[in-house]
Amino acid sequence: MKSTSINQNEAKASYTAWQLVLMVLTVILVALYAARPLFNVDVFWHLELGEWITTHKAIPKTDMFSAVHPESSWVQFQWLWELLAYLLVSSSGITSLRVFQVVILTATFVALFGTFYQRTKGTALALFLVIFALLLYEERFQARPDALNLLFFTAVLSFSLKPPPQKRIRMLLSIFVVCMVWSNIHAGSAVLAAAVFGAAAIGGTIQHLVNRSNENPTIRWAWTCLATCVVGLISNPIFFSGWYHFIEIYPAMRATGNWEWEPTYRMTANGLHPYFIFLSFAPSVVALVYLADLVTQIRRKDQQPIAWGETVLCIGLLLLAHQASRNAVLATFPLAFSLPRLCSRLEIRKLTLSLLLSATLLLCISYAYRIEHVRGGLIPTINMLSYDLEPTAYPEELGAFLSEAGIEGKILNQGKWGGYLIWSSWPQCRVFVDTRHHLNNPMWETYYSFHNPQTRADAANRAADNWGLDLIAFSGPTFPFQQPPKGWELLFKAGPQELYLRTNSANAEKNRLRALEWAGAQRQDPRHSVAAAVIPQAAQRWLGHPFNKSRLTEAQATIGKDPSGKSERTIGGILAQAGAYIDARPYLVESSRLSPNNVRTWYWLALIGWHTEDRNLLAHALTKLANLPLNKLAPVERIELAMLSSQSPPGTEPIRQD
Repeated sequence: MKSTSINQNEAKASYTAWQLVLMVLTVILVALYAARPLFNVDVFWHLELGEWITTHKAIPKTDMFSAVHPESSWVQFQWLWELLAYLLVSSSGITSLRVFQVVILTATFVALFGTFYQRTKGTALALFLVIFALLLYEERFQARPDALNLLFFTAVLSFSLKPPPQKRIRMLLSIFVVCMVWSNIHAGSAVLAAAVFGAAAIGGTIQHLVNRSNENPTIRWAWTCLATCVVGLISNPIFFSGWYHFIEIYPAMRATGNWEWEPTYRMTANGLHPYFIFLSFAPSVVALVYLADLVTQIRRKDQQPIAWGETVLCIGLLLLAHQASRNAVLATFPLAFSLPRLCSRLEIRKLTLSLLLSATLLLCISYAYRIEHVRGGLIPTINMLSYDLEPTAYPEELGAFLSEAGIEGKILNQGKWGGYLIWSSWPQCRVFVDTRHHLNNPMWETYYSFHNPQTRADAANRAADNWGLDLIAFSGPTFPFQQPPKGWELLFKAGPQELYLRTNSANAEKNRLRALEWAGAQRQDPRHSVAAAVIPQAAQRWLGHPFNKSRLTEAQATIGKDPSGKSERTIGGILAQAGAYIDARPYLVESSRLSPNNVRTWYWLALIGWHTEDRNLLAHALTKLANLPLNKLAPVERIELAMLSSQSPPGTEPIRQD
């Protein structure tokens, strides 16, 4: 007996240590994910709206950023987050927004653990549920209003689970304040508060009718909480107009193919990594678990009756979790209700061990995807924390050029660049599209045509003729060999960031002169390209970006140590993107020797052969590429190779675009 007692104490101590380690690791991962450089394509138009609200002391009601219809109606019902985020950034810089994210998201998961522990009365079970929620929510760790939704939902759920308190006025005031703040930060998701209190009220009423019991004071309290919640929600001055506008544009937002609006079961389209498999099937597995629990409750009539408020709420949450991947985390809460009951009924031996093993596995899946798969390891992840903005996510050099040179016009732009271009160059420049995708049917046609390299030139001319768009901003190669259609000229290029100018627009000559002034050059001959003076300065800025400098430094340090030629290919590719073709050539030639079947290396060599008029190098590269799969190249790059192949010397095998 004494030996058994000792073994049990040792097992309990080991479980406690295991739980503590998992808690610490979970907090570290939450903070690490939240602290990553800003990468969300929405954040900068949110900040620009915050600046406008600060300046004008009003909430905008038109799409003032649009180059096509700045007077059209647009209701943004996330105004409070935009205002607070702008005030934070304007006073303390972009880094402060990342710090805010770390604090808020860490607090969210601490609150989540407290809520689950209060519900389950078990540390291991609460910890498992928190890590389960982390996997379903970590993609939402973005600097945008909906990053706060889980914290608000957790607070509202905690209110709904509490019995009627003695000091009811204080409780109702707390509910009102939470719902009011949530509504003004993200009115779209704040309706979940009404869903939670509504489920409690409706479920309590159903239970009263089914059981034919006397009126229960708890039911009156539930309806009072719901009424208080609704009053808090509609305190947002644009709650109704915002929702009406959202319903109008929702189909178009779904049509963009943004994965966060896709059903969770489609997430395996992103790959068969365990993370995507979990994301795809977790809500469905939870639905089956909850259904099994519900059926068991119905059969066990001698036990406690069904809690209809909980049932109504959980069914609604599971429907939302399946409807869009952005809602997947909601599946955690039905699991928090049903799992403790199922565990107690099944009498699983070594339940704590099973839960801790499962939690550890989920944490490993999260780490394997977010740290190893996305970043390439813990050290690169930590190194990336030195950047405020995710490298390559935003056109930083192009935005600086537009602002510093004072370029004016209407930009036909890459969709994901819209927000940053608004932040860096509005109001002197307006954009065709940003990630709100507020487009009418003719604009949608132009948008899709412009993002298709086969029809891009026609789309650019159509946009110029129909709406007066006179600038093009896109990730290159926008056009093959930076040669735009007639009527356009290249004005700026920094790595892949390209800007083209409509040659006969009202702002054309003014923008040329301002670009030359920015480059510290003078135009000696009107026949000379302005880009020839601007691009060297832009290339130096792009190469001087800390991320590109670090890549070059790291690659230089490993030359000769990597038999695959990756270091040489990295250096050659960066230099080629900057237009330094002569400097890039020896690195890429060496890379082709070490890795003779790398399609990216041969693509760069073909481009270098064309730009430097080295026909031997061009013919050799095209011959090699004719026997390699080109699926890793961008569509425009394949078009370039097909065009080069058609002009190549006799005997060179043709290259197909597809």
